[in-house]
Amino acid sequence: MANYETAFWDSDLADNEPFEKWEAAGSTDAATRANTLWKKRLAEFEAPALDAGIRQGLEEFVGAKKAGIKDMWY
Repeated sequence: MANYETAFWDSDLADNEPFEKWEAAGSTDAATRANTLWKKRLAEFEAPALDAGIRQGLEEFVGAKKAGIKDMWY
């Protein structure tokens, strides 16, 4: 137990409840839990602050790259 917090990785998706408790809670499988989790994380996401000069430089870089690539969507 002394090393539990540093030696054991506890998954956000794993449901380690007994079968009866899992079944009573709706029997959600890992795919359903993963789908719910990514939607929650996406809804809570806040883009980090970005310096205006860096943003402008990135937009110019992307614009130049896009201008140099032939449009494949007719």
